[in-house]
Amino acid sequence: MDRNEQDRIRQEKIELIKLKQGLIEESDLIKEEKQEREKLKGFKRVKNYFYHNKPFIFLGVFFVVVFGYMLFDMLSTEKPDLKVLFATSENYNMKVPLIEEAIEHYVEDYNGNGKVHVDILYIQLDLEGGGNPDYFAANQTKLIGELAVGKSMLLILDDTVAEYIRGEDNYSIMADLTDMFSDNDLVTKEGFYLKDSKLAERAKWESITDEVFLAVRRGDEALAATEKGMEENYKKALETFKKIVNDEIN
Repeated sequence: MDRNEQDRIRQEKIELIKLKQGLIEESDLIKEEKQEREKLKGFKRVKNYFYHNKPFIFLGVFFVVVFGYMLFDMLSTEKPDLKVLFATSENYNMKVPLIEEAIEHYVEDYNGNGKVHVDILYIQLDLEGGGNPDYFAANQTKLIGELAVGKSMLLILDDTVAEYIRGEDNYSIMADLTDMFSDNDLVTKEGFYLKDSKLAERAKWESITDEVFLAVRRGDEALAATEKGMEENYKKALETFKKIVNDEIN
């Protein structure tokens, strides 16, 4: 390196120190090149945005999809006009669709959607102990849970399950409607026995035993009283019960 080159480098270093210390604002020896960031336009700008924000975008899309599915499920799930708890010792699971359809003849369009839908929760409780103990335990829990929630005020039970629900204290959750139907021998303190009834006929329920009855759950018993809207559900159940006993179809 010749002497002139060494002098030039030394002078540039001196100028650079002066610039950093603020002694001078600019130098003829050192010219700083100010590079302007390229202004992205159109698709390049969008592509660049997605590239730098991928984690947040994917997270946002995930929550939108999940929320959308929940909203769709909530709006598309049909709310029944009436819920019915159906619990027997005999297995009548295959008859549930026909029984639902038969009961719908007696139910009003309470939710105002232009059609009537009855939702039956069926629980088969093998109290003789001959079945699978795990299956029995699961259905027992389901029955207790449903009775605790109290959404179903209209019940279809048989004598065996009704006795199990009453327990050792003989506490009945069924409303005594005998005074309301004093001229009907099929209505007892438990409810309306369905064998040979028009409801059983409409459901083509030939296998029904003489122990199966329809009942309305008491609205004043503790477990039912905890359910929000219990009084409204009770009125719907009682109105439907009357129509079934008198065979007053819509």
